[in-house]
Amino acid sequence: MESIPQSDSNTPLVSRYARGAFWSLTGTAVNRLSTFLGAVIIARFLGQTGYGELAMIQSTIGLFGTFGGLGLGMTATKYVAEFKSQDPDRTGRIIGFTYLASWTVGGILACICFYGAPWFASHTLNAPHMAGELRLASLLLFVSTIFGPQTGILAGFQAFRTLAEVNFCQALLGLPLTALLVWWGGLRGVIIALILTSLMGAAVSTFFLSRKYRFYGIKLNFLRSFKEKIIIWEFSFPFFLSGMIHMAVIWAANAILANQLKGYAELGLFNVSMQFYYMVIMASSILASVSVPILSEFFGKKDTGLYARFLNVQLMLVWNLAIALGCVVLALYPWLLQIFGDKYQAAGSVLPLTICMAITVVALNILGQAFYTSNRVWLGFLIGLMNCVIFMTAVKYLVPIYGARGLALAYLIGYSLEIIISIFLLQIILYKLDIKQLITTSFLGSILINGCALYLVFNSYQWFLLPVLLGVFVFIIFYTINSNLGIFDNLLFNSLGVRLIRR
Repeated sequence: MESIPQSDSNTPLVSRYARGAFWSLTGTAVNRLSTFLGAVIIARFLGQTGYGELAMIQSTIGLFGTFGGLGLGMTATKYVAEFKSQDPDRTGRIIGFTYLASWTVGGILACICFYGAPWFASHTLNAPHMAGELRLASLLLFVSTIFGPQTGILAGFQAFRTLAEVNFCQALLGLPLTALLVWWGGLRGVIIALILTSLMGAAVSTFFLSRKYRFYGIKLNFLRSFKEKIIIWEFSFPFFLSGMIHMAVIWAANAILANQLKGYAELGLFNVSMQFYYMVIMASSILASVSVPILSEFFGKKDTGLYARFLNVQLMLVWNLAIALGCVVLALYPWLLQIFGDKYQAAGSVLPLTICMAITVVALNILGQAFYTSNRVWLGFLIGLMNCVIFMTAVKYLVPIYGARGLALAYLIGYSLEIIISIFLLQIILYKLDIKQLITTSFLGSILINGCALYLVFNSYQWFLLPVLLGVFVFIIFYTINSNLGIFDNLLFNSLGVRLIRR
């Protein structure tokens, strides 16, 4: 169980960062390992087409869930981090408003999904037989609208150990449930397992949140929560629009692929390759998740100097780590695909592109934090909107020709252009980024791994790539550690008046 901290404001930054990173690592690793093993079991039981159908259902529920969430999870993280100590009353109103809004909209959308399932299955998914599964998934949608805000609130409290414990409980229940229920009920069994696992997470989160409320003296105020409705326009609404459009284009792209000849089999291959995508972003997302409340706290204290330096460290570390992990997966992917069975070996032409997608997404997540933690969410929304237009244009032309490979390539094109524009705007408009160091490793490393990926998409795996990619991995790890020790010294220790003693 997590012990309640003495005081976040009095806890040294380096201690909070290290503690948050450790528990985020633990929770994310447990969650990712459980999800990956569950994906292997599901893929082997359902086959390519069944696994593709599951991906389409999850994409549909994700789209509805974005509407139901209204961007309130990230809103809760930002404002709870800013006001939990300074203004407990306002924090209670914000949390109350978050719950009311997500429950109301989530309930309405769950009903729409339930009653509209036959129409969606027939007219958009090209699979009338999936109506029953889609109706069952509407319950998963409603449970997710309850669990989503809780995760954001816990992150705002910087309760990363609690989040790790929630992940552990879900993994402990979810993996055996998934194995049992997919054997018993196929696709419907998987959906039931997801519902039960989400309910477990919601129950455990509720218990831990009650302790946090007592410690900070926060009382949830639902009656007066509408006083905080202004945050919907200032922060939640643009964040919600960004997430909604993003999920809508993902759903539309999956639907376009599903409606091709053997589309669900192709979607199954894409879904398998995405499991390795999540492996690459897993470790990098640990540092990203820890930085949101810290950046929000710096912004609330108007410490723009420390904010900018911390953002630089985060971007370089996370991007370089993603490139290093991507090199390992790309070097070993022919053997990694064997875990899913021989029927998924064709995913080898898709997986290199999804690895490159992961690297760009990891960097974009950090850049996105700069936009929304500094209250420039509308600017981030416009950049994301541009990416969606480019992505859907690429999908229109590439998916009918290349199938799953075309979908992955369209993602890579859109994300690559978005990252260039985001860095340019942050450099000129917001905060100075260390462009020289980014070019030294991150840009060059991304270009190298993208080149290898494009080669592998249209050619068979070559043995010379193994030592090359592993060599790049070793170089980036050592370079990143060596070049950032001094930055961490100045940023995390000198800001506290403490020198880092290195042997």
